[in-house]
Amino acid sequence: MTVLAAILSLLLLVFSLRRYVFLLASFLPRRPLPPVSNRAIAVLVAARNEAQLLPRLLAALDQLTYPAHLLHFVFISDGSTDETPKLLENWTRHRANSVTLHLTASAGKAGALRTALDLAPLVDLIAVFDADTVPAPDSLQALAAAFEDSKTGAAGGYPQPANSDASFTARYAAIERWILHLVTLAGKDRLNANPAAIGAICILRRQALAEIGGFPVGATAEDIHISLLLNRAGWRTRSVLDAVAREDVPEHLAAFHAQRLRWSRGLLETRRAATGLESFLTATGYLDRLVLLAAAALALYGFVSTGLLLFYLAAPLITVLIALFRARVPNKWLFLLSIPVMATADIGVTFFSVLSHVTCWPIRWALRDVIHNRIRG
Repeated sequence: MTVLAAILSLLLLVFSLRRYVFLLASFLPRRPLPPVSNRAIAVLVAARNEAQLLPRLLAALDQLTYPAHLLHFVFISDGSTDETPKLLENWTRHRANSVTLHLTASAGKAGALRTALDLAPLVDLIAVFDADTVPAPDSLQALAAAFEDSKTGAAGGYPQPANSDASFTARYAAIERWILHLVTLAGKDRLNANPAAIGAICILRRQALAEIGGFPVGATAEDIHISLLLNRAGWRTRSVLDAVAREDVPEHLAAFHAQRLRWSRGLLETRRAATGLESFLTATGYLDRLVLLAAAALALYGFVSTGLLLFYLAAPLITVLIALFRARVPNKWLFLLSIPVMATADIGVTFFSVLSHVTCWPIRWALRDVIHNRIRG
């Protein structure tokens, strides 16, 4: 028991110090981005049964301020059974430099993106938008600026919660999103510590992507997997907060459970690509919740210091407050009220994701259907 307590105490200390380091680093001035020289970009979108949300994305793509003659669009309908193929075909039919392909059988997000990349022209920069995002008009300029540094292999933007005040669950999911981007990834970027390029809105350098074998088919968290593989190959990754895309977060508990299960399992699977302490901690995903729970249980019997628990708990509390302030959230107390109840669901889904990972229970991209259906009620 003493050995277990020592291990848990050490893990809790490491997780705590990591949070404090990135929190403090997030107060540092942003790393400057040079003016972007106009470079051709291939925009890839993989969509599966997104007919209800696709019109938002397509309308946003029409509003992009990046020079139109430098943009190429490749859309893949990944085994969709709704109006997704029709919507994509209607958009590309009357636009130059755009193509749509419908896959009759789902290849998964990474597999669909591999197909899209094969259809894209041989340009240096590859942008990826999730089908449920609404990118800001200047988002590509902000991301492309990061590639003026020849060492940059990928840069991710900021998927801003679009429906943060829609429900109890949405408030908690939005808090997590704000913490990740406005504190953790922001801090890592200021330290030049290779923040993950989140796949909802990102740009990849084609050469770097080719060096790691392209989009990793079968990977659940393909964006984190790609980021870690790029770092292992010597490429840098960036987080660019000025590149914004609005995106819905889950509004119902079932949708939150499905999304977090997929993310948590995906993060655990990326451990094969991890090199070094920080990349390994990234791959552990949400396991700090379980470490905290186990440490708290042992603290009741005096095996783990109560002071260490308070030191750990202070970090997320401060981080939440800072994230809410930076997101300029009105009625902050409503968001804070969601934490005690949703934290229990958070721990539960983390436990289930570890169990499903150990038992090799399959997690497919099809869970996105569940997520979006529950979001829309």
